[in-house]
Amino acid sequence: MEQHVTASSQNPDALLGIAENYGELHQPSPQFNLEDPYCHVLRTEYNCLHDPHLQAYYNRKDTLQSLKSKGFITSSGKVVCSLKDFNEYRQYLTTLKLEAEKIRRQEEEKLQQQLGNLTQD
Repeated sequence: MEQHVTASSQNPDALLGIAENYGELHQPSPQFNLEDPYCHVLRTEYNCLHDPHLQAYYNRKDTLQSLKSKGFITSSGKVVCSLKDFNEYRQYLTTLKLEAEKIRRQEEEKLQQQLGNLTQD
């Protein structure tokens, strides 16, 4: 069984969840990317607490209270994660941002090149 980390003084490396549902966790990539075929940047492990199809079940009063009492989610409804998980997610977002900036830069260079060709004609 997977061990969940709770935010307490006994475990200082625990952090609050990074998103309330799965849809917010995974951002679409601007283009098809083969740079991380083994999913080192962001693991693809299933976490049922982030599954949007189970959201109605987890919002039930009894289930929500049970998850809170066991330390799986905070009182504000966010999933508790470890420092390692949080840092991996930050790295994933940074990778997406850098990828988007690289694509934007390439498009600008292409437009400048086209503009240069038009001015020469």
